[in-house]
Amino acid sequence: MNGIEFTAIGNLTRDAELRFSSNGKAWATFSVAVNEISTVNGERRENVSYLDCKVFGEQAEYLVESAGKGNRVFVTGKLRDEKWTDQSGAERRTKTLYVDEIGVSIRWATASVTKKATGSSQAAPAPVASNGGDFSSDVASTEENPFI
Repeated sequence: MNGIEFTAIGNLTRDAELRFSSNGKAWATFSVAVNEISTVNGERRENVSYLDCKVFGEQAEYLVESAGKGNRVFVTGKLRDEKWTDQSGAERRTKTLYVDEIGVSIRWATASVTKKATGSSQAAPAPVASNGGDFSSDVASTEENPFI
C-alpha cells in the first residue's frame, strides 16, 4: 500500500470509537496528542499536534479493551490523505494515520499483557476506502480490503 510511513508517541485524546462494517469487521477511530517541549531563550514552550488515526480488525477491539483517554500510546502506520464532501457541498481534506501497530507506553505507567487467541498468525493490511476514507457507508468487500 502507498502512504508515508509514520510513527508517533503521545496521549489518546478520547476513547477510541469502535464500529463494525456491514460484514461484521471491526474498525476504530481515535486521536493522539503529540507534545513537543522546547526551551527558547530560557522560556519553556510547548507545541501540541493532533493526529487522527484509524485501526482495523482485532487491533481495533483490543484497543478499546486496553486503552482509553489520557493513556500514552505509540502508533505506527501509513499517513494518508482523506477527502470528502461535507453537508454544505464543500470539499474537505485531512491526513489520517492508518495504523499498522499500536501499543501502550510503560514510560510512566504499568501495563498487563494478555495474549488473545487469533485465527491467523499474520496481521491483515489496513484497508483502503474507495469513498475517501469514510467507512461508515460500508463499501463492498474486496480481497485487498478485508475489513470493509
